[in-house]
Amino acid sequence: MDGLICQLDAGYRGMIQLYQELSCLAESVGKHLTAGEWKEVDALLARKQRIMQVIDARETEMGRLRGEIQEKLGLERFSLASLPRGPAAAQLNSTIDELR
Repeated sequence: MDGLICQLDAGYRGMIQLYQELSCLAESVGKHLTAGEWKEVDALLARKQRIMQVIDARETEMGRLRGEIQEKLGLERFSLASLPRGPAAAQLNSTIDELR
């Protein structure tokens, strides 16, 4: 079980990095829009789209992992509170708090 929880945590940590990249991109888009640099804006928007596709794929994988954990624990619905207590679950809770 800890292995699945660690995989879920690693996936969410990767999502944090992707969201940070999106935040930086948004700032860059704003600067290039203000400067009227349309080619740069187009390139940044294309990069944003690629990141969003990666996020979508990762979310699909996270859903699969949540489903597997849910099934192994016999839960009707996935819940962080239902995870077995331990270092892996504590780390996952910390990561989820960062995402909020």
